[in-house]
Amino acid sequence: MFFSAKVLLKNPLRFEEKLKRDLFRYISLPPSNNRVSPIIPQSPGNRLLTERNDSIFLSWDKGHSTKKFVIYKLKHGKPADLTNPENIFHVTSATSIIFPETSITDLRKYYFVLTSVSRTNTENEAEYFEP
Repeated sequence: MFFSAKVLLKNPLRFEEKLKRDLFRYISLPPSNNRVSPIIPQSPGNRLLTERNDSIFLSWDKGHSTKKFVIYKLKHGKPADLTNPENIFHVTSATSIIFPETSITDLRKYYFVLTSVSRTNTENEAEYFEP
């Protein structure tokens, strides 16, 4: 049986938006691969948080056996829950990120935590950014 994929690409029923809004609202990480020996990534070094012209600049050094980094945004006064995907702010393979300081990134309300992820999707211990 053959059919045209044009209908799927045009998305007339807004199915993609419904999925993003309801089921896949937050970024998540794939589970670690337990079939191979876990590779523990080295912690990122020289973490730096800088405020410049209404922007926040985060930078760090890449450690050994690191594939990507996960930046968590957490509220001051609440315990750091790194198991909740709602707290994931950004996932990147770069060693720096810059974003505007707004009400959702205000350093008086939130703090940032960085973890490294290896190619076996093993996450290391959290490292805090100090302002």
